[in-house]
Amino acid sequence: MAEWWTEFFDSDYLRIYRKRDARSAGPEAALVRKVLALRRNHRVLDVCCGYGRHAILLAEAGMRVTGVDINPLFLRRARAAAKRAGVEIALIQSDVRSMELKPIFDAAVNMFTSIGYFELEEDNFQVVARAAAALKPGGRLLVDTINRDRIVRSPQWQQWMPMGRGVVVETPAFDWNKGRLNSRRILVFPDGRRRETRFSLRLYTLAEMVVMFERAGLDVTHAFGDFAGTPYTVDSPRIVIAGRKPLARRKVSTAGTMPGRAGRT
Repeated sequence: MAEWWTEFFDSDYLRIYRKRDARSAGPEAALVRKVLALRRNHRVLDVCCGYGRHAILLAEAGMRVTGVDINPLFLRRARAAAKRAGVEIALIQSDVRSMELKPIFDAAVNMFTSIGYFELEEDNFQVVARAAAALKPGGRLLVDTINRDRIVRSPQWQQWMPMGRGVVVETPAFDWNKGRLNSRRILVFPDGRRRETRFSLRLYTLAEMVVMFERAGLDVTHAFGDFAGTPYTVDSPRIVIAGRKPLARRKVSTAGTMPGRAGRT
C-alpha cells in the first residue's frame, strides 16, 4: 500500500490551499530571515519545499536557495512560480529520508508541518538529521510545525473548508497510543462528485522537538508559538523552533530511535 502522502499532495490539495502562496508567506519568511540571521548570498536549504512559496521569497531577498521535495507536481509549480518572480532556485527531487547534501548551507528550513509524515520515528527524525548534516558549522535550522498540545486540548473534530465552489469536510481523530492525528477528508466538487482522502501526522510537543534537535547535534536557540515571534505556550497554534550547529564538531547519533519511543509509531 502506498504511503498516504504520495497520493494526498495532488492538484486537489493545491485547490484547497490556493491562497497559501508566496504573498501569504511574507510574515513567515520575515521571521525566518530574522531568526536565522540571513543575509544576501547566504545559502539556504528548503527541506520539503513544496511549490516554493517560502523559497521564492528568500530568493527575492537575495539568498541562494535550494529546495528539496519528492513531489514532481509541486516542483513543476515551484519552477514556474520562480520564473514568474524572476528568481533562480535550485530544485532537487528527492526523498528527504535519504537526502545527502554537502555541508555548505548557512541555514535550512522545514515549513508548514512538513515533518511527522512517516510511520517510523526514525524516518521522521531524518528530516531534522539530514537538514542538520547539510549545514556548515555555525549554520542554523528552523522547523515550523503544528502544536500537538493545542490540538489535543482544543480539538475540532469536524471542519469545513471551501474548495473553490466546492467544499472539504475533514474529520480528524487523535491516536493517543501513537501520537498521531489521523484525518479523513471528503472533497465535494461543484458537479456533485465526491472523493475521499486521508492523512496521518505524528504530532510533536515542544519537548520532543527539542530532543530531535539535540540528537541531530543542534543547540536550540529559539522557540516561538507563531510567526509573530510570540513566546511558546501550550495554547500556541504553532511550534517554531530554531537551533544552531556548533562550530566545534561533536558526535551525533544517527541510529536507533528517539528516547522513550518505540521504533514504530
